Amino acid sequence: MSSVPPVRVTPQPPVQATTIPLHIKWQDGDSLQPSGYNCLLCKRDLSYRPEGPILPLSAPPPVAVLSCGHCFHDLCLQRMTPNDQANDPPCIPCVIGEG
Repeated sequence: MSSVPPVRVTPQPPVQATTIPLHIKWQDGDSLQPSGYNCLLCKRDLSYRPEGPILPLSAPPPVAVLSCGHCFHDLCLQRMTPNDQANDPPCIPCVIGEG
């Protein structure tokens, strides 16, 4: 009978989300200005639509912020998330190690 060696797990330090804002504020006005924060899936500024021409909008598109602090256009996250994980979507950058 062969014995299986014990699995060693190296503890990882907790991820600090100190550079991610708690809120992205929108000031009522004629058009939006770039927020400086990009969707991690489509790479566009969160103040603009995730697809089509980059045009000034009168209101920002919906944004999803996951528990890890990563921000996405809501539409981008919906498109990438399997239906069975819609209530608790995985963070793609965290899963592939880019977060």
